[in-house]
Amino acid sequence: MRGCLSSSSFAILVNGNAKGWVKASRGLRQGDPLSPFLFTLVADVLSRLMIRAEEAGITEGFLVGRIGLECPCYSLLMIPYFSLKPLWIFFKTLRLSFWFLGKVSEWPLSYLGLPLGGNPKTIGFWDPVVERISRRLDGWKKTYLSLGGRITLIQSCLSHIPSYFLSLFKIPVSIASKIEKMQRDFLWSGVGEGKRDHLIRWEVVSRPREMGGLGFGKTSMRNSALLGKWLWRFPRERSGLWHKVIASIYGTHPNGWDANMGEIDLLQRLMSSLHSVLLSPSSSDSRAWSLSSSGSFSVKSFFYALSKDSNPLMFLPAKFLWSSKVPSKVKALAWLFNLVGVIWVPPRSIEDMLVISFRGLGNSVRGKILWQIACLTLIWMVWQERNNRIFEDKGRTEEVVWDLIWFYSSLWASCTEAFRGVPLSILQINWIGVCV
Repeated sequence: MRGCLSSSSFAILVNGNAKGWVKASRGLRQGDPLSPFLFTLVADVLSRLMIRAEEAGITEGFLVGRIGLECPCYSLLMIPYFSLKPLWIFFKTLRLSFWFLGKVSEWPLSYLGLPLGGNPKTIGFWDPVVERISRRLDGWKKTYLSLGGRITLIQSCLSHIPSYFLSLFKIPVSIASKIEKMQRDFLWSGVGEGKRDHLIRWEVVSRPREMGGLGFGKTSMRNSALLGKWLWRFPRERSGLWHKVIASIYGTHPNGWDANMGEIDLLQRLMSSLHSVLLSPSSSDSRAWSLSSSGSFSVKSFFYALSKDSNPLMFLPAKFLWSSKVPSKVKALAWLFNLVGVIWVPPRSIEDMLVISFRGLGNSVRGKILWQIACLTLIWMVWQERNNRIFEDKGRTEEVVWDLIWFYSSLWASCTEAFRGVPLSILQINWIGVCV
C-alpha cells in the first residue's frame, strides 16, 4: 500500500495526450480509487481486534430492538458494507456515544460524511448539503459560462451533490424546493447581476431528455427512486445483519415487507387479485422488476417510470439532438428553440428539420453524424447572424454565412471518432466522398 501511494503519478489529458506528470506527495484524497481498499484493510484489522477483545471478556455486545437481537461489538464495522441507514438506526435507538482515538464524540456525530443521530425531518439536518451546493456555485464564474456549459455543470455536479443523503433519508419539501431554486437560478443566470427570466418552466426542464427536458430530475422523485432500492432489497436480504436489525426494531409483515411503510393495504389488494391466478407448485416464488429486462431493480428505471407517470409525453427528437457531436451550447440553443416554438428555420420548424432523414450523405455512420452536425450548425449560425444584424448592425453575405456553416460543420465533425484520420482540408472539400 505504501508503494502504491509513494510511486504513483498523475497527468492531465490534453487532446488525448498525457501532459505534465505530477508525482503524488499527499497520500490518498477523497475520490481516489484506493480509498475504499484502504478503508477495507483498516476496518478488517480493527474488527479482528474487537473480536479478540470480546473473546477475552474486555468488551461485550449489546441488544437491539423489541426482541433483543444480540449484536456483537464488531458488527458496527460490518454494517457499512450493507448500508449506512441501519448504522444510523443503531445510534439513534441506543443513544450511543463512541470512543475513538481517546475522545468521546459529541452527539450527533458524523460517520462517513453522514450525520448520525440527527433528525432528517428538520431543516438543519440538510444544512451540509445546501452549504456544499452554495460553495460550489460561488466558485463558478457563471458570467462566462454559456447555457450549454451551465447545463453540463448542473447535470454532472449540482444534481449529484445531494445524492448521498437522498439515498438514505427522505428529504423535506422545503429543502427540495430550495435546492431546485438554486439550480434554476444558476441555469438561467447570465451576464450582469439581478433576477433573470426563466424561459422554460422547471417542470419541463427537469423531465428526462426523452420527454423534452434536460434530465435534471425533480429532487423529490430522485429521492423516491433512490430510497426505492431499500424496499427492493429488504425482502431479498433476510440473512443480512442490517435486515435483522431493522426487523428487530420495527417489526415486519408476514410477507417480509416492512409493516410501517404504509403500503399494506395496497399489498393486500394485490394478493387478493392473485387468488384466481394458477401458480406452479414446482417452482419457488421470486420477485422480478418489470421495468428492466434483467428483472433486477434499478434506480434509473424507477426514476424514469415516476417521471413518465407525472409528466405527459412530449415529442422531441431527443436522440438526434443530444447524441450529436456539436458543442453543448449549440445543443442547448436547439433544445430551447424547439420548446419555445421558433419557426423561422427551414423547412418549417426546428423539430421538422431534426427528424428529416437526409440520404444525400449516405447511410454510413459518418453520413449520419455529419448530417446531425450540419443541421445544428445551421441553427447556430443563423441565430448568430440574426443577432449581429439586429444588435450590432453588422451583416454578412449569404455566401459567407454558408461558408461558415460548412467550415464549422467540418471542424466539429473532424473532432469525432468517426472522422479520425480524415484531414480537415479534405473534409471541407468533399463531404459526400468522405461519407459514402
